[in-house]
Amino acid sequence: RRRASESLRGGAQVSPTGGAERDVQPGPVAWCGRRDRGRYRLRSLRKGRKHAHGHLVGNRGEAHGQVTVPELPEAETIVRGLRSTIVGEQIVRTEVVRADILRESKRSFAARAQGRTVQGVDRRAKNVVIRLDGDHVIAVNLGMTGRLLPFPTPPRGHTKPKHPAVRFRFHSGGVLIFDDTRRFGTVECVSAADWGERSSRMGPEPLEESYTTEMLH
Repeated sequence: RRRASESLRGGAQVSPTGGAERDVQPGPVAWCGRRDRGRYRLRSLRKGRKHAHGHLVGNRGEAHGQVTVPELPEAETIVRGLRSTIVGEQIVRTEVVRADILRESKRSFAARAQGRTVQGVDRRAKNVVIRLDGDHVIAVNLGMTGRLLPFPTPPRGHTKPKHPAVRFRFHSGGVLIFDDTRRFGTVECVSAADWGERSSRMGPEPLEESYTTEMLH
């Protein structure tokens, strides 16, 4: 499991069972975690069906029994949605439900994030980057099943996420929830300088105008 998680964070594609023997094709799918004799299995669903959380699923790649992890297009879609919902919000409290997804201690994470205002949301590679005032950023790697879900008020009933890992409470009363079924994702709050240094070691961005076909050779 650790090897699969590390491969994913490094940008490699892995099979649903954590191995490297299967090729993974891009496309939206449903991940269904099922316990079978102490082990998780993942299965894709047929078109029109719903998974355990009630969300409709796609079927691209299902004909060959293939499933995928969140890739760059999915991360970009999430970023564009968050820009219209959380920019300008002030984080008044962080609630860490699953500490194993943090890349730092809960105390350090809270001290860096609480009280800061969201100034922008960007993407770097497959990371969602939430830029805060005070030259800090919250970097979220979605892992295999991670989702960032904004709500204008705390969700209740069937709208409440089933596997919350971190909650960001806003001054307005809204909340941003990082929900991750398998918990291969990561969340951290670092200085803008530290993130910039890490970003400089990543490859070129394919959605930027500076990216050309010559970079493929």
